[in-house]
Amino acid sequence: KSKYPPRLLQTLVPLVLLGVVFAGSRLPLLFSDVFGNPEGFRPQSEGVYDAAKWIRGNTPPNASLLAVGDWRLSYLDLLTGRSASFHSFLPPDKAVLWAVEGGHRFVVVSRVVFNEGLPLNLYELYKTADRFTAVWENSVVVVFAIKNR
Repeated sequence: KSKYPPRLLQTLVPLVLLGVVFAGSRLPLLFSDVFGNPEGFRPQSEGVYDAAKWIRGNTPPNASLLAVGDWRLSYLDLLTGRSASFHSFLPPDKAVLWAVEGGHRFVVVSRVVFNEGLPLNLYELYKTADRFTAVWENSVVVVFAIKNR
């Protein structure tokens, strides 16, 4: 027999499971952005939404995307209705390999990400890579088409 009352176990087990799910989700990032950096949260979100609108209106319905950078881009598949993969940091040479392997035609990149706590300008890395052409951009996100060889 357990030394804990059944009522306590019935309450604690779901709470512990909920805590594990919460810790493994992106919700802590959302709370961090909203409460830790509220002035930076809205422009970032709006920039991603604007990119999603452009993608929905200007890419074929069967287009496949690789998203790199800000965690908000991980929701592009839901926001655009397009197939999408997400990676928090991927240099251009690796992105080409992932994109080709995954059948992606577009790479959506956050302008700046934090890699190991340091800001990194992804846009500068991608715009100088020979396999990418910028087809749309705003102050937050750049959409690149992948050039065929």
